Amino acid sequence: MAKQVLVVDDNEMITFLWKLVLENGNYVVSQVNDGASALEMLAANRYDCLIVDYHMDDMDGLALTEKIRAMPGYRPVPIIMITAERDQELSESARIAGINALMTKPVHPDSLLDIIGRLCPLST
Repeated sequence: MAKQVLVVDDNEMITFLWKLVLENGNYVVSQVNDGASALEMLAANRYDCLIVDYHMDDMDGLALTEKIRAMPGYRPVPIIMITAERDQELSESARIAGINALMTKPVHPDSLLDIIGRLCPLST
């Protein structure tokens, strides 16, 4: 069965790009452009992995992750956060919030597929 991935980024071009990359990697992808919409999607659907941007207008990726981790059934779901920041403090905050992998922009499509393949393998 295909793995379901939710991509959350306030840049529509980025969500479209990651959707193409992940679909080429045989994942089924949904995309939203803000944290509130992500929470609605998560309440209505089941996802196997999440990709969230750090900087978004309505809530940042850390705040979104904390809300996701409080939702029933989403504590063990892998979350990958993508950011332009190279900050050790952010890395620590991400770990504490429950981020499984922190990727720094620019993110190469193969790198994203590698990380998601390890955290959310298609064969399980």
